[in-house]
Amino acid sequence: RYATELDDFEGICDNVITFGGGGNLPEYVIHQIEMIVKLINQYTISLKLEKQGNQYICNIKLENEKAASMVYAPSFPFAICVQTKDTNSLYKQIESDMFKGLIADILRFYESGECSFDTNQTLLVMKIRTGVINAMDKLGEWIDL
Repeated sequence: RYATELDDFEGICDNVITFGGGGNLPEYVIHQIEMIVKLINQYTISLKLEKQGNQYICNIKLENEKAASMVYAPSFPFAICVQTKDTNSLYKQIESDMFKGLIADILRFYESGECSFDTNQTLLVMKIRTGVINAMDKLGEWIDL
């Protein structure tokens, strides 16, 4: 959500692929989900998780025939590839200090009492994360959310 690289893609993409890593999928997938929800804030229909070694690929079906995918590998840097409405494909590695942006927004929230984004997005992020965690026991199966 707080990576400045995402700002260039807001409102222009129909499909998103995120890449990311970290110590384990359940903990670190939230960063990829936040990127997807920020860019394509659509109702999530279902998802399917597949595993290759210690890597995971998650395909997500969204409403309005939109889709997203997440590719997780422990050593991946965070990155994003989007398909725009005019079918261009754009890729960016996330290099901005997203945690600095997060902390600044938390402080702003405590000062103003107002959230800088629709809180329903947080519920959607947690819904998708829960689906991913549940899918770890049902690899290769579509799970309705």
